[in-house]
Amino acid sequence: MGPLALPAQDARRSDASPALVVNDIHSRLNPTHVRRIERPNDVEALVRVVRRAREAGESISIGGGRHAMGGQQFGEDCVLVDTRDLARIVALDVERGLVTVEAGIQWPELLAGLDRLKDGNAPNLRDHLLKSHTTTEQLGQVAAAAGVRTVVLSHLVPAFADIGDDAWAEGVRKHFHGEVIVGRDLMEI
Repeated sequence: MGPLALPAQDARRSDASPALVVNDIHSRLNPTHVRRIERPNDVEALVRVVRRAREAGESISIGGGRHAMGGQQFGEDCVLVDTRDLARIVALDVERGLVTVEAGIQWPELLAGLDRLKDGNAPNLRDHLLKSHTTTEQLGQVAAAAGVRTVVLSHLVPAFADIGDDAWAEGVRKHFHGEVIVGRDLMEI
């Protein structure tokens, strides 16, 4: 899914109400009132949003996928700059193994973009990203072999909003028959 093709002179504004509430998509522990949400689709639109806020004496906070938990992602009564439309791959440095992306890109867009790149190293970079995380099934195998009673899942990657706790636990339960907890920020066990 690429960025929206909006006129260069405007960023999308979704609401100007002071009662607009945003929250993280996982724990939902951080309801925060923001002044409005701005969704720039390119760097020029982002610059205009920041300039308008500065001229109006408004503070801004920046957020995208709203995966962060712990209250650090939104500023009370700020202009929330939603970066989800800034989701392009900007550069791929094959020699150094670096990919440069815009601030709003999320895991599925990055992987799809790497698949589309014609560069011979893109599949290697994609494989590295996938292989650098343990699958839930692998975790279940390790937990069963170690004889633990409880597994707590954390650092869930990719952090898709539509993957629920049961889906995360399902892979673990294929090999592990103890308690499975999907960890969340601020959770006490």
